[in-house]
Amino acid sequence: MSQANAYEQYMLELINAERAKVGAQPLAFDGDLNEAAENHSSWMIATDTFSHTGAGGSSAGDRMGAAGYTFSGAWTWGENIGWRSTSAPAGLVDEVEQLHTSLMNSSGHRANILNDNFREIGVGLEVGPYSSYEGAFVTQDFAKTATNPFLTGVAFDDLDGDKHYDINEGLGNFTVSAKNNATGIVTTTQTSSAGGYELELASGNYTVSFAGNGFTTTTQQVSIGSKNIKQDLIDPVTGDSTPVPVPAPTPGPTPTPVPAPTPEPAPASEPTPAPESTPAPVPAATSESISTSEPTPTPESTPTTEPTPAPEPNTVTDNSSNPDTLVTPPDDNVIPGSGGNNNNVVNNDLTGKEGNDTFGFYTLGHFQVNDFTIGEDYLFFDSGKFGINSIEQLVSFITNINQTTDGTTIEFGQDASINLVGINLNDITAGTIIFDL
Repeated sequence: MSQANAYEQYMLELINAERAKVGAQPLAFDGDLNEAAENHSSWMIATDTFSHTGAGGSSAGDRMGAAGYTFSGAWTWGENIGWRSTSAPAGLVDEVEQLHTSLMNSSGHRANILNDNFREIGVGLEVGPYSSYEGAFVTQDFAKTATNPFLTGVAFDDLDGDKHYDINEGLGNFTVSAKNNATGIVTTTQTSSAGGYELELASGNYTVSFAGNGFTTTTQQVSIGSKNIKQDLIDPVTGDSTPVPVPAPTPGPTPTPVPAPTPEPAPASEPTPAPESTPAPVPAATSESISTSEPTPTPESTPTTEPTPAPEPNTVTDNSSNPDTLVTPPDDNVIPGSGGNNNNVVNNDLTGKEGNDTFGFYTLGHFQVNDFTIGEDYLFFDSGKFGINSIEQLVSFITNINQTTDGTTIEFGQDASINLVGINLNDITAGTIIFDL
């Protein structure tokens, strides 16, 4: 059983803030899930591997069970994994925020993060060498089993006054007590060193008190229904306690298991040195989810990375054999280009305009992307058409990366290339090129 550190607590706060926006119940930490998540992140670093399949061929559900988490009743589990290179500033705040943003910008990972059927979570954030880079890896293990709901939250001294938890603000060793107003039964726990806590409670009305470390005892009334409730302690010196918005408790039957997210292409990346230049490592993420009576792995979900759609993304598809210019309206676009004249200039000119765009490639040829944005847009390759089954295999096909007069060209032998107009070779080294399958 593992206790979350401050960075893992911070990531949970970001997750629960997203869940509150859509009315999903807040997640409570579980020590067994945290152990499973931390062990898997450490294993990926130690073995130079990025996969949901872990030590001994284990699935995420296998690892949760091996760590001590018990699946019973109407249970479900899911997992997100991601990594990115570490940045220069001390600490891992940037890495946590960037990993969270990358996962939220992917439909499959976002589905796990916002899934209201999940009740508990483990977050494993580990740092170490990966593919010759220093990488920050995260595993998020989500689950629900036959337990009562949880009262959860975090105690912190709001040093910057933003009413949100930040690193070095957590208050550990606070005693949190919940007295059932009807039965008089008192359930007690202590906040972790990072400030978080969780109490499993039956449905009912409770008097909740926070005490310790010389601060004034704070008492609040909380009603527990069928779902988790989040109650934070903010600035205990003044007794200013403001709960994060949570859905109103509504008693109801135990939810039945839910299906896994529909498999979609997953953002994942692993930089491989090219003869003249080495792209920097990029955010990578995959997710999977399962609900059943026995923990059996489902096919790995491969979610497409995209921002939460304000308008729905546009899809512009062309399968002709002539050179094309594909231009879509603003917002988030998926732009597949195929066919073309194979004249070593371009097969298609692809223009995505504003928003996070995915540029899709479904055949060999020479392509030009007119407005690629580093760190936002994606290059998608159809795995069936190209005969590849991993990002590692795709990257291994890169034969050269050259600065051209109008941008940077990524070459895949003599038969395929992508010219990123306006992109400087040095920007690629310092930024990120994100590949999808």
